Amino acid sequence: MPPAPAHTVRANLAARSSRKRPASEPRPIPTMTAQVLDGTALSEKIRGALAARVEALTSVGSRPGLTVILVGDDPASQVYVRNKVKACERIGIRSDLKALPQARPRRSCLA
Repeated sequence: MPPAPAHTVRANLAARSSRKRPASEPRPIPTMTAQVLDGTALSEKIRGALAARVEALTSVGSRPGLTVILVGDDPASQVYVRNKVKACERIGIRSDLKALPQARPRRSCLA
């Protein structure tokens, strides 16, 4: 069976369309409005809310904490962990850092 002529295919597609838009009219392009975010203000707001939650937990005897086990001496990992410890201190979360040498067996790190 030979393929249908192009004008027939277009007619069939137009008939199936739920919108009655002329074929010559371009499809509308959805528009979105941009919103500029102030990352610093947003992070301060989130940290403030977290600090309040930490204070509430601490007041009932349950102080949240973060323990990090840093194996080896990768400088990027040290910076990352140092920033996490500072962030914990700023909002009142207890932090504990365990630094282990790279040559340590895996089982002893997990024990």
